[in-house]
Amino acid sequence: MRKRTPEQLKIIVEKMQELMTERAVLADTSIRARVDGTYVSREIAVGRIRVIDRKLEWHRHRVPANMHPEAVNTLWAEKKARHEVTEATEAKAEADAIDQAADQAIADAVAAAEAEKNPDTDVPQTLEDAAPDRFLPGVPGPDIERILDAAPGKELETKFDRPTSSAALTVNALGFFLHRPADIPPLPGLEHAGWPARSLALERTIRFPWAGGRHPVPDCLVATGSALVAIECKRFEPFRGSDHTGFSDTFWRPVWGDRMVGYQHVRDLLRENKDLYAFLDAAQLVKHALALRATVQSQKEYDGLAPILLYIYAEPDVWPGTGRRVHDDAKARHRKEIASFANHVRGDEVAFSACSYRQLFDAWRRGSDPGIARHAAALIDRFAP
Repeated sequence: MRKRTPEQLKIIVEKMQELMTERAVLADTSIRARVDGTYVSREIAVGRIRVIDRKLEWHRHRVPANMHPEAVNTLWAEKKARHEVTEATEAKAEADAIDQAADQAIADAVAAAEAEKNPDTDVPQTLEDAAPDRFLPGVPGPDIERILDAAPGKELETKFDRPTSSAALTVNALGFFLHRPADIPPLPGLEHAGWPARSLALERTIRFPWAGGRHPVPDCLVATGSALVAIECKRFEPFRGSDHTGFSDTFWRPVWGDRMVGYQHVRDLLRENKDLYAFLDAAQLVKHALALRATVQSQKEYDGLAPILLYIYAEPDVWPGTGRRVHDDAKARHRKEIASFANHVRGDEVAFSACSYRQLFDAWRRGSDPGIARHAAALIDRFAP
């Protein structure tokens, strides 16, 4: 530490006290904060707190520890305790995810080996063999197979018939309304979104504001009278511990307008730490939101519609084939990451909402349409989301 005069040390300590006072004002609200006579949004307040903390960290190394203001010492003790708890929780959750992924890989390998040894069993050997059991009653299976066959993910050729398939759950749930979109009940949390729906598409590509490269393909795209809802669905994926994709430099082009600050902030955070979210594929959601905004801005059929990104997730009890439980800690951490993401992007041009499959199906079962209620019960019985 460079030697400083008593007067210099006093100035630094006073500056630390001023920063702590400003930090207390910014932190003392859950909605907005009044600073220098004006109100700032909660998102801006959180950003300013981060800047203040970096300044405090720098000042702490410029003066002896016995001169640190008591409030600063208390804050850093709390930070250290939270960091230790977070590290321990993350380590346990990630270890559980790795264990579960390993169990599922073993189960898939055993099932594949059994299928080879017993070709006459009811394990699907071809797409044609699997087709009759793929879809619940009322779901237009042949039309959905044609859609999936043409989609970039090639789900039918790879993962669709696995017991952990997310696509199978998604198309059986939302594909029920493929040819009658007006019948889909308002989605949980989006009751204000201009129902009834006027169109519903599965595996529809939405494009970034440039020509080349890969573009997002949400699981479902629903247009109502006032909104365009892109739906991304997850089943076992959050609990597998799989790697999440990042961003190319293209995503830092200044093409997102001035009301996508939250999504761009998450993008920036993920470039600094791609493991910021262990269970939620936040990068995928950011890309969906950016492409959804571009789609509403550029495609005439969606002109004037409010863009909404809906995340639907399962909370299964066990891994198929092994009986191993999906740990409650992992599900709680996933929900916490969803809430964190929602907080970051609140107020942006693309609204973000989330609900579980159970919430969705319970709403359908409580509705006035007995056919939809029966379908919801059949979905729960087959897929146990």
